[in-house]
Parts: sequence; structure tokens; C-alpha cells
Amino acid sequence: MNPEDERLRLVERERGAEAQKIIDSTVWHESYELLANDLNARMLSVSCSDEETLQCKKDLLALHKVKKNIENVLVTGELANKQLEDNRDVS
Repeated sequence: MNPEDERLRLVERERGAEAQKIIDSTVWHESYELLANDLNARMLSVSCSDEETLQCKKDLLALHKVKKNIENVLVTGELANKQLEDNRDVS
């Protein structure tokens, strides 16, 4: 692995560690569940208009995208860590 690749892997590993902290955070889980539950409840409300329902769906999709991005950063960091370890084993 060339020095630039190794530097990039180190950055990815650090970002993965940060993502792990977020995923492990009680505050993250509470916040995510609170927002998701609130959006779902608003969509199911009989007084919710079609426009409001559509906006809730968009907001819920955005919330899921944020979660998925954090999970992807975590996985990328884990893969980078594995590549760094494999490279050190070969050296």
C-alpha cells in the first residue's frame, strides 16, 4: 500500500471510530426514535393533510438517509482498519 492509500485508510478508520461513537450513543438512539415515532404518529393522524403526510414521509426518508450514512461510514472505517492490519501483516 502506498503512503497516500495508507493515509486515506487512516482517515477512514478515524471517521469509522467517530461513527461508532454516534451509533453507540444513547442520545443518538433516543433522538432517532423520538423523531421517527413523531413523524409516523403525525402521518397516521386523521387530521393530517395529504401535504403534511407527504412532508412527513420526506422527513422520515431524510432521517433514514442520515442513519444509513453514519452506518456506511462505520463500515468503511472497519474495512479501512482491516486493510491497514492486513498491510502490516504483509510488511
